[in-house]
Amino acid sequence: MRRVWQLPSVMAAMLAASGCGSMDGGAEGTVSELHQAIAGGYDDGEDTAVMAVVHLPSGSLCTGSLIAPNVVLTARHCVSPLENDAVVLCAETTVGPLYPPEGFWVVVDQELTTSTTPQFLVQEVVGTGTSNDSLCGNDLAILILTENVPLATAMPLLPRIADAWAVGETDSAVGYGAIDGLGSEPGMRRRRDDLVVHCIGAGCDDSEVAVGEWVGNGGVCQGDSGGPALDSEGRVVGVTSRATMECDLSFYGYTVHWAPWLRDTVVQASGIGGYQAPSWTDGSTVDPEHSMPIGQSCGSDADCPSGRCLFDDGRSYCTRACSDVGPCPGGYQCEHRGGIDVCVQTAPPAPTDFNRADDDGSCAIALPGKPQPTGRWGWSWVAALALSQWTRRRSRLTG
Repeated sequence: MRRVWQLPSVMAAMLAASGCGSMDGGAEGTVSELHQAIAGGYDDGEDTAVMAVVHLPSGSLCTGSLIAPNVVLTARHCVSPLENDAVVLCAETTVGPLYPPEGFWVVVDQELTTSTTPQFLVQEVVGTGTSNDSLCGNDLAILILTENVPLATAMPLLPRIADAWAVGETDSAVGYGAIDGLGSEPGMRRRRDDLVVHCIGAGCDDSEVAVGEWVGNGGVCQGDSGGPALDSEGRVVGVTSRATMECDLSFYGYTVHWAPWLRDTVVQASGIGGYQAPSWTDGSTVDPEHSMPIGQSCGSDADCPSGRCLFDDGRSYCTRACSDVGPCPGGYQCEHRGGIDVCVQTAPPAPTDFNRADDDGSCAIALPGKPQPTGRWGWSWVAALALSQWTRRRSRLTG
């Protein structure tokens, strides 16, 4: 196997509408260097549980996997800003606070176009790690949807959480990324099969591969972030994190390593969605008190599913208990109030209006190759597909 010390630039926003941002043709390592995604792949109309994840405020497109009726598994860098992200160094690049859930769309369509509308919205964002933790080894996140996805729309995928992944096993990569180095034709779900596991965690003997990650041979790049690596039985065994510049090596979050977190978070989500937790979550240690929905207005404790109405700086809303193993969703932080740790809003939630008409030149970003809608309405599809760009440092790996 080849050793590659290459360092990505993640979450570059390339807005295609005039006056709303641009892609600068800068120096090596900048957003102008986009590289092939799902290289050698094919259009995929079958994997409906693999969905597009759009964050409107940052203009980023990622991929996610439905693993429970209201749970989409994706990458942490898709749901939070990064520190020191011009190039990703495991010793320096850290994750920031989670974005509020109101800014996300989840889309099931195989192809995203200018007429695409949000099919599912998000009520909670849960990430591995905490602010200032390294991105490497902490690049997984979960979106808890505001409603359950019907089985007729998509059957949840099983995560592989018990059977250890082995070097030499084969997998398939699925994502919504571009097809070439120019960032052409993003927004189509594609799949590539017969990829191979090169190394896992410490077995990679590389400081740029963390415990809880594994490396495979190519197939993914920008826009495929958060998408699944599927084993031969169709189980999610990896979450796409980053890739080499040539897209000949791909780095994944390892689901087996994150099994307790996956179990606990899905049990939490099942309480929110009102369904029985999947059987693979058996043995979870999550406290049901950490599963209650929060944020709705209340006048007393009796108005809240958790039995906790928080009066906070002129606002009153339902909250719930929190802890290290039961963290708060995006837009909240865990604070000690009234003798117990509860989730407190970090700022009043902004109203969400996805059909806003602006007369003052609002952004309208077209998916490359698709016509822009005319008139006052326009949807922003981005080419800033949140996967990595890399700069080669070394080219040999022993072992």
